[in-house]
Amino acid sequence: MENQRDRLSNLPDSLIHTILSLLDTKSAVRTFLLSKKWTHHWKSSLHTLRLSSPSFRTKNSFKRFVEFVLANRDPSAPLRALILFNESRDKSLADRILRYAVAHSVREIDVFRHLEPNELEQILGCKSLRRIVFHSIEIGCSDFSGCADLGDLSLTGCTFFPGRVTVGNMKNLTIIHTHFPYHEYGDNDFKIFSQSLSTLTFGGKCSSFAMIRLRSPCPVVLLDKIDLRLIQICSEESDFPVAVKTLRWMIFHSKSLVLEMKEKKKEFRVKTELVGDKEVRLAVFNVTTAETEFFWKAADENFEPFLSTFTQV
Repeated sequence: MENQRDRLSNLPDSLIHTILSLLDTKSAVRTFLLSKKWTHHWKSSLHTLRLSSPSFRTKNSFKRFVEFVLANRDPSAPLRALILFNESRDKSLADRILRYAVAHSVREIDVFRHLEPNELEQILGCKSLRRIVFHSIEIGCSDFSGCADLGDLSLTGCTFFPGRVTVGNMKNLTIIHTHFPYHEYGDNDFKIFSQSLSTLTFGGKCSSFAMIRLRSPCPVVLLDKIDLRLIQICSEESDFPVAVKTLRWMIFHSKSLVLEMKEKKKEFRVKTELVGDKEVRLAVFNVTTAETEFFWKAADENFEPFLSTFTQV
């Protein structure tokens, strides 16, 4: 009988909680099959809720699972993060999930796909949030200043509509692969207002970055760092003036600029450098050859020829 003893049941509670914390919510709940002792462990161990509708055969089965988890999870257990991948258009379900997260002082929210306006409003009013990640959602006029402790906002594959976004005291903003549906109509005024933004990371086309306007109470917007990963600077000759204006803005509004791009089948990395006490210049490195191509002094008035030469390398 001793040899048949349930070894899993004898594991320390702390180890069981660690194991469960590494699993997605569906797998963690199913661990009750491993041991009787594990039947209720998940209720207090899930500090991150990972809810993904594609991992269920039907939308109804996903709904039933979510309702079961929210009803049985230990209400006193802290909720560190919510990761939600919801393909269902069940508005009441998504609303309930977000209400639960906000009520339990969630610190991080990571949402894939669709968000209704009222669902977004719930997130914007969550004072406990430290980090928000949105994937493939629509963003228009939004005020994140209600998230008093929010430090990081990441927007990947999102659709931007004309409007104003206020990010309050947020420090880090990441924008990757944006879409501007009103660009062809000439209406692309997407303003981001920030009191203390220090780092901006952007990935995509230079023309897309040009549609974003950074605003601050300070007369001059000066970021600690701008990190750019551009697909291309100019896809057409008509894009060149936009590229000139955009890159010039980045150089003179950041203490440190790191720019990585692929242009003419070559990969380049551009970094701002401080030479001596005052002189700022751009160093252009060819990633393929690991050599410095050339420099450009930021104080010179020859930026357009510099950029023209660079894009034709």
